[in-house]
Amino acid sequence: MNAPALHEDEVAAPVPEPGRAPGSAIAGATHAVAAGAPNNFDVIRMIAATGVLVSHSFPLHSNRPDPLQLVMHGIPIGEIAVNVFFVVSGYLVCQSWTSDPTLWRFLVRRALRLCPALYAAILISVFVAGPLLTSLPQAQYWRSPLTWENLRGFGIFGVRGSLPGVFEHSFYPFAFNGPLWTIRIEAACYLILAACGLVGMLRSRLFTVVIAVAFTLGYLGMLGDPPRYQAILILNMDMLSLFRLAALFFAGAAFFMCRALVPRLPLLALLVLPGLVAVSATPFFPLAFQVAFPYAVLCLALTPTRWLSQYGRLGDYSYGMYLFAWPVQQTVMQAGGGQFSLLSYIAVCFAITFTLSFASWHLLEKYALSKKPRSRGGTAGELPSLGA
Repeated sequence: MNAPALHEDEVAAPVPEPGRAPGSAIAGATHAVAAGAPNNFDVIRMIAATGVLVSHSFPLHSNRPDPLQLVMHGIPIGEIAVNVFFVVSGYLVCQSWTSDPTLWRFLVRRALRLCPALYAAILISVFVAGPLLTSLPQAQYWRSPLTWENLRGFGIFGVRGSLPGVFEHSFYPFAFNGPLWTIRIEAACYLILAACGLVGMLRSRLFTVVIAVAFTLGYLGMLGDPPRYQAILILNMDMLSLFRLAALFFAGAAFFMCRALVPRLPLLALLVLPGLVAVSATPFFPLAFQVAFPYAVLCLALTPTRWLSQYGRLGDYSYGMYLFAWPVQQTVMQAGGGQFSLLSYIAVCFAITFTLSFASWHLLEKYALSKKPRSRGGTAGELPSLGA
């Protein structure tokens, strides 16, 4: 029976610990995820993608906050879910680089994961959904510069989330696919990690931890004046969000580099969320979250369970869920979804979104990933991840 995929990167052999000879074995699954080792990455990412859909359902359907916002002082389920993606991505993408530190292969693999489904989503939005859903006359829709600006998303950092005349009466007017903003930050994290790898910083546990700490301290420093840093844009990314998510990404990378030194205590990991809820109103919360949350996510991901570890054999639908959920939810609302109960609305949106993500994986993403370049050892080097 085949073990589930690691999503981001499947290595042909355990990655040596920093400072150890390449041929030396890494003792025990406690310290590393070897190729094919059972893990919960797949199911955790699918839960996170579903969490984003559920979280957005509350404001889109009823214009009210989701339940977690009420107990964590404004932090929604969707934000927690996006944080999960970045922590997991940092761990697995760092594993990818250390298993094959060749820039062109690394970038091609990242592009093959991030771009095909994203490009399909952009094309469907502009040329199919947009013309069908816009309130503008067709000629005006096609003449609008905003329509064609969406094609800048092919450059990743130009990704947009709005179309002219589409969803103008929604609780989030004109937001066709708002969550796409995280794709830019995901790509930026790939490039920063590759740059660090090229200069040799990923050969050392210490340097990797320093990178994570630097982004964390930068983010914490910005919390003194959030609007100021949200107004500073770098390649269409606001600085506050960039530092916050990069801190989580590199926390995941640091966990990978230090995996032999970090004990995994699943019971402690399960206590992290209620513990964070308990301190969410205190000044200690931002630092506590940046430290404890990545540990909890990766501890649970690396502690296989009999049934959850098998989920990945079914396919990787989390990226498609993330890409298609928001436009599906907006469309259902425009088609009369407000007449449904909230639970019925969530169920309908999940069913439609999962169908699209199923098709995206089996018709597009899986094929694209089969074309990823092979490493010097002859292995393909990785399996899929969420860009996002």
